[in-house]
Amino acid sequence: MNRNQNLGFFKSTSQAAVMKEAEYPVTPTKPRGNQTRQNYVGEFSSNPQSCAGSTRSANHSSNGVEKHLQFNSVTSAMQNRDAGGTFWHNNLRRQNRKLFFSNKNLHEMNNRLKARVGRLTAECDDMKREKTRSDKEYKASIQKISSEAEASKYLRGQLENFGAQKEALREDLMASRLQCQSLEEQLYHREAKLQDSLQTLKLCRDEARGLRDQVQALQKEMLAQVPNNEVITDEVFSRDFHAIVSLVKSLSRSIQPPQNVDILDALEPGVLLRDVSKHHWDTRARKKAYVEAWIWSVLIDKVFRYAFGPCKDLVNLHIYWCFIFGDSWINRWPKPNPESETWRFTTVTKLVGDTGQETLIAGQDHGDRPGLNAYAHQLQQEMLERRGYVANIIKSHLTAVVPTSDLSHISEVVNKAFALALDMSMQRFRVQVTWPDIGEEFEASSMTPVPDRNGEEIRRGVVAFIVNPGLSRWGNARGQDFGVCHEIVPSLVQLEPVQTRREALHVLVPIKQGPEEVQ
Repeated sequence: MNRNQNLGFFKSTSQAAVMKEAEYPVTPTKPRGNQTRQNYVGEFSSNPQSCAGSTRSANHSSNGVEKHLQFNSVTSAMQNRDAGGTFWHNNLRRQNRKLFFSNKNLHEMNNRLKARVGRLTAECDDMKREKTRSDKEYKASIQKISSEAEASKYLRGQLENFGAQKEALREDLMASRLQCQSLEEQLYHREAKLQDSLQTLKLCRDEARGLRDQVQALQKEMLAQVPNNEVITDEVFSRDFHAIVSLVKSLSRSIQPPQNVDILDALEPGVLLRDVSKHHWDTRARKKAYVEAWIWSVLIDKVFRYAFGPCKDLVNLHIYWCFIFGDSWINRWPKPNPESETWRFTTVTKLVGDTGQETLIAGQDHGDRPGLNAYAHQLQQEMLERRGYVANIIKSHLTAVVPTSDLSHISEVVNKAFALALDMSMQRFRVQVTWPDIGEEFEASSMTPVPDRNGEEIRRGVVAFIVNPGLSRWGNARGQDFGVCHEIVPSLVQLEPVQTRREALHVLVPIKQGPEEVQ
């Protein structure tokens, strides 16, 4: 039987008891005091442990009281019905009253327990929240510790790597130290050899000084035996040089390449055409200027490059001349001074006297001359072959461009170039073919600009390309005053607007070349 059934039974029993009480009046009796009430109340109030436990104990006690009331009500009703005595009815009322107050006390205790349970629930919620916060802090601490452990592990690995690198560096240092010791030993031996070489060099220097004195004495002796040559003036040099310029210009104007011929492929750029932008050769007039500059490049490279002549033996003589007096000047010639120019002048004069000036100028072989030895005869033949070689280079390349061109001026150009080279070599002063560098700023003293289409000269800009070189002189007829440069013929150049200015090391900048293989 559940609680609701008990309460229903209790209500019906109580109603029956009330009806019985109305039928049978209650006999007044002396109350026995609060003994039963005190027992019930004492039973619940004197045991705080049972109240602090939970509300289930209170509910259980309430159920027990209800069952007891039901039982007493039933019993009282039965007794009243059976016996009909007033005593039992009064006694039942007293018991019911006691149970009522006991039930009231239990309800109060139950309310107090509910309040305490609420407080405990709130404290439990606070403890849960605190636990959640502690768990988060714990997880964060664990993650932090894990990160620190990973970092410590990484640093430990790096430390191990550094240790290995340290050992490797230590081994390299030991190897380097051993190598340094070996190098020091080699250096010691080389220093000893150097001291021996210095001693030998000192002896050679003394010997060379003696040989130089002998050479100077021989030069003076040879110079005394050579008749005085005619000094060529700047006007004569200018006239002869302009004659070559006119012949080369006339020859280049006769070359009119077809549209399908690439002039740059047919005529490989020479010393005057290097570092020139290709867009300068797009027009027909510029292509003629290209041919003119190419012919001059061949003459510079094959005729005017060496001071003693273009054949093989004389090229070697030029190399010895540069070895003795240095090659720090234009075109890697020795710097002009009395010693170098006297050496050159004396040597060339002697060679020309033995070989024959006619051979160099006109290219004619006069056969065996009285007193001409075998070496001089061989030199004469090489000169003749060299002239033909230069003329053949120009002719073969121009024929490849335009096979039907008139090339009759080539031999005259070569003859005049050889004659000018001979006259330049047989002077006591220095005369050289010179030209500016591409991109060099215009200098009126050493350059002549090509007029524009309107015939006006442009006096400002930088060198775009060179049409023909110039002629320069250092020194005078007595073989002195080599510190001053005289421009006999300025270079003809095409100018363009200034884009990048740069300082020139010298008014005339040479194109450095290695020694050629002379055929």
